[in-house]
Amino acid sequence: MVEQRAVVFIIDDDPSMREALEDLVRSVGLEVRAFAAPQEFLQSKPPDAPGCLVLDVRLPGMSGLTFHKELAKEGLALPVIFHHRPRGHPDERAGG
Repeated sequence: MVEQRAVVFIIDDDPSMREALEDLVRSVGLEVRAFAAPQEFLQSKPPDAPGCLVLDVRLPGMSGLTFHKELAKEGLALPVIFHHRPRGHPDERAGG
């Protein structure tokens, strides 16, 4: 029997945050798939392996909380870790 590797799915519209999260997840030996928007995640092949979702709370268009509710309605039950970068964070003030 072949064991499936768990996948950490990341959805974050900020490229620098998305890349940092990808690097962090890979640094502990986990597989990662990252997306800039919920729509990209939905258009990808549905997860057929165990995993979790790291989801930005403040996404343009549809908030991470709303997206999580939509996933639940569709029957896609992934554990979710919500995150956000507080307003006024030094990276935000510097334009990053």
